[in-house]
Order: sequence, then C-alpha cells, then structure tokens
Amino acid sequence: MPPEIRNEIYHHAFSGDAAVVDPAWEGPKSLNSKGPHISSPALGTGLLRTCQRLYSEADVRTLYSNNIFRFTSVPRIHNFARGAPESFRDRFGDVEIDVRELSKEHPSVARDWIQYLSWATDAWAEKLGSMKADFPAIHTLRLNLASWPRINMDKDDLWVLLKNLLKNVEGLDRIIVTGASKGAWMEKQEPWSPMHFVGGDNVTKGDLVEWMAGTVYGEPGNKAVQWTRKNGQVQLEVFALDGVPRRACAKLAQNWQNMQIKQLPPNGHCTLHAYSQRKKAPLTKSKATRVSPSVSG
Repeated sequence: MPPEIRNEIYHHAFSGDAAVVDPAWEGPKSLNSKGPHISSPALGTGLLRTCQRLYSEADVRTLYSNNIFRFTSVPRIHNFARGAPESFRDRFGDVEIDVRELSKEHPSVARDWIQYLSWATDAWAEKLGSMKADFPAIHTLRLNLASWPRINMDKDDLWVLLKNLLKNVEGLDRIIVTGASKGAWMEKQEPWSPMHFVGGDNVTKGDLVEWMAGTVYGEPGNKAVQWTRKNGQVQLEVFALDGVPRRACAKLAQNWQNMQIKQLPPNGHCTLHAYSQRKKAPLTKSKATRVSPSVSG
C-alpha cells in the first residue's frame, strides 16, 4: 500500500469526534483508560496491536495533533505533559481545561489553574507546571465551565477567576469557552452573557469576549466571534482570521446587519468589530439583576 494512503488511514483512524479526558501514559504509544474522569472516543488505536510491523511504522503523532485533550486538574495535565515522549511534545495543539473540581472549600484548585495559565516558560514554570511550558505548540485553548451549576463558588468569584485565567494567555489561534445553557429562557440570553458561564449577570464588570480576544494573536480587526448552542451547552469562540478564506471573511464583515436584530440566532458568527458595535448600542437593556433559573430554582 502506498505510504500516502497508509498515512491517510492512520489520520482518520486516530482522530476522534470527542475529547480525550484525563489521559495518562501506559507506554510510548499508548494511553491508559482508568481514572475518575477518564474517557476516550474510539480512536482506532487497536490497529497498533495487530502486528509488530504496523506498530513500528505507524506515525502516532496524528493521534496527538488531531484530537482535543481535556484535563480536570493541574497535576493530571502536568504529569501527562511531562510523561509524553519528547518527540511528541510539540504535537499537542488543542487542549481543554475543565474546571469542574473548583470549590470554595479548596481554594488551592483555583490558584493552581491561575498559576498553570500564567504562560510562563522559565525554570520555575517547568517545575510547577505551565501550559506554555508543557505544550509549547498549543494553538487552541478551551475552558470548560459547563459544570458551573454544580461548582460550589460564588458567581462573582467564579467570574473574577475566569478573568484571571485568561489575563496572561497570548498568541493563540483561537480560544473557546464552554458554558451551560439549558432551557428556553437561557436560549434567549446573549451568547456571551455571564449567565451561561457563572449563573448570573449581576457580576463585577468585565467583557468575556474582550478577555478572550486578548489571548488571540493579531489586531482586533483581524478577529472574529462565533457561538454555538448544542446539548444544553453554549460554546463561545474567538479566533484569528488569518488563513480564513477571503470570501468567508467578507461574509463575516457583512453580518453587522444581522447583529442588529433583537435576539441573535442560536448559532452564528461575526467580526469582533460587529460584536463591539452591538455591545456599545444594545437593543435591549436589563432593568433588573438576573440569575439563571438553574441557580435561582
């Protein structure tokens, strides 16, 4: 079989449609599947066990460059990164942080995540753990706050933590923040409303999209915003337009007219400029403090 076809097979076999959660190393080419949060999509790694020749020739770097790796604690992500074969370290580009273990009873969890996202690369960061030191080729960062209804933290504290997690991150191609958004009432809220991510909009001032945009490389005019709702969650994304086809960029620029409607569609996108214009002249203004039904009961 020609190498090109063989590599294409490996490419599809080793690419999953869901995140690999809290993986750990069993060997140079294998991840374990046991742990409190561990889960993994079908990745076709059984191919590696069919024969010694295939195990030796398969380029498993695709397994690490084509999948999302999600972690629920700093020790798990740091141990995974440090246990990766040196030749694979620059293949991990899409990493997700799931903050489900946050709790006001355990403030060290929040401190650990802030330290990990300090973006430091010095010797101290190497020892304690740092996203940029552990994953030098990272281009996509995901923050998962879909568990906020079960996180025992005040929504103001969680909002401030979200800001602190993002304030030092830089140079990404894109960033995605996931929140919980169940029910018709929540679907009517703006996709960037704090209600989706911390449970209320009566939080200290701050603009999540602007925080996110600061983590993506390039000038503000070269960035776009996208939102997607699915299965009771909302994903808010900011990404750089470099590499996006010119026609698609032109369509994004034309979306300002669509951004002037009272209620945005469940899924959509616009330029960062169009988002800023909508925020400056909102079509509806809140007259009272609002809390998500998930919190207020």
